[in-house]
Amino acid sequence: MSPWKGARFESDDFKRKAAEAFNVTVGKGYYCDKDYDLKVHTQARIMPTGRLVIAELHPKKSSLPSFSFRWDEKADSLDVDIQGVTDTVENWFKKGTKGYAGHHPTKVGPGRTFEADIRIPQTHVFHGFLTFNLDRKVETTARLGLTANASVDTAQK
Repeated sequence: MSPWKGARFESDDFKRKAAEAFNVTVGKGYYCDKDYDLKVHTQARIMPTGRLVIAELHPKKSSLPSFSFRWDEKADSLDVDIQGVTDTVENWFKKGTKGYAGHHPTKVGPGRTFEADIRIPQTHVFHGFLTFNLDRKVETTARLGLTANASVDTAQK
């Protein structure tokens, strides 16, 4: 079987990880609350921390939280993170409780198109479809197996 078969092939000798997102678009007719600005990274590279952020929602008021849309390699999915809040509020957002929702956008259709619907108490922050492509970095490990009678000539000529 080809190592490229399936979305998440990985073995001890072969790993592939997202390195860059490109062709990032937000579908026409999306909704963004008047107190937020949407910033889409049409080409996003993975950060040294391992985060691959493809879009962000920046509040116009300092009292509001910000949001980042990031690729979750392990889950092979898009996640939305909330920033500028307490740990308790962050947990409510992740669990979708107490008026918070939107941590896990829904994958729709083939490819990487996700429907995001972000809410905080009394505010519908964002609703829209994000589509993007991934460029993957491939890592491989090669092992040299020698039999008992094999010899290796390491002399350079």
